[in-house]
Amino acid sequence: MRTWKRSTFSGDSGNCAEVALGAPVGVRDSKAPGAVLWVSPRAWTALLGALSGLSEQPPRAQRG
Repeated sequence: MRTWKRSTFSGDSGNCAEVALGAPVGVRDSKAPGAVLWVSPRAWTALLGALSGLSEQPPRAQRG
C-alpha cells in the first residue's frame, strides 16, 4: 500500500497533485485518484530539477 502526499500549495481547496514516493513514483490528481502516472525515481528527480530551474531562468520567447 502506497502513502500518498498532497501538495502543500493547494491549501484546503482539494485541487492538488498527490505523489507516492518509491519505485516507481506515482503522481495523481486528488479529484481523480484512479488515474496514476507512474515514473521511475530517476525521471521524477529529473522533473523536479527541471521545474525548480524554471523560476531561476527568464521565460523563453514563444515562436508561432
